[in-house]
Amino acid sequence: MSQLETTRLENEFLRLTTLNLGARIHRLDLLPLNRPLVLSYPRLTDYEGEPNFLNATIGPNANRLAGGHFDLPDGPQEWGCNEGEKNLHSGALALHQRRWTLDRVQQQAADQAPSLTYTIEMDQPVAYQAQV
Repeated sequence: MSQLETTRLENEFLRLTTLNLGARIHRLDLLPLNRPLVLSYPRLTDYEGEPNFLNATIGPNANRLAGGHFDLPDGPQEWGCNEGEKNLHSGALALHQRRWTLDRVQQQAADQAPSLTYTIEMDQPVAYQAQV
């Protein structure tokens, strides 16, 4: 299992710290007032195995699926149940407990914030991207 890694972006007003586990926003601080704008755990390791999806990228399904399945034109999709008789936030396929790879930090125009692009490869023929 890869290490927990953070990436920080900062300007005169905000400091954003992201975490590769779940492509999460770990911290977002308003610098002039020295105030956090999002809830976060005090230690990075507190995110491992946490059940609350705090500041994480949720998917591929960000909801509950009755019976853990749904139908698509190319056939039924079985995702299993992880909350009683429902599938919550994709269960075993969930993105929030997987390590993402930071692909790039892109600087925008001077009056815009830079963006981060995280990618994850799954055991399916699809790659997911999260942009912050």
